[in-house]
Amino acid sequence: MKLRFGINQAEAFRRGIDATSSTATIEVDPSKLPQDTRNLIADRLLGIDVCELRLEDGARVKGWDRADDSPIRVQAAMATFEALLEAVKADEARIAAEETKAQRTIDGKALGIY
Repeated sequence: MKLRFGINQAEAFRRGIDATSSTATIEVDPSKLPQDTRNLIADRLLGIDVCELRLEDGARVKGWDRADDSPIRVQAAMATFEALLEAVKADEARIAAEETKAQRTIDGKALGIY
């Protein structure tokens, strides 16, 4: 299966990698990946695009740029599966932190703490 994601060209440059494109497409055999890895990637798929997640009304949604009518892809440092997985895990940590913050805000306001 093909997976398309963004390349952070500045980060690639810092690492001495010549990233000639801001987008990469790699071929992956999902049957060779652990279930938790497949789930992390599948949660972000729009077609073959691996997208960042966003919170909208407390729900996780795949990132979509309404102005450009295009997906907001996960940004990896290199055009490799390992770099993609690192970027997906970072996106998961970011969205989980946002969910925790949003829940604390809701709970705090409900209790009159904030």
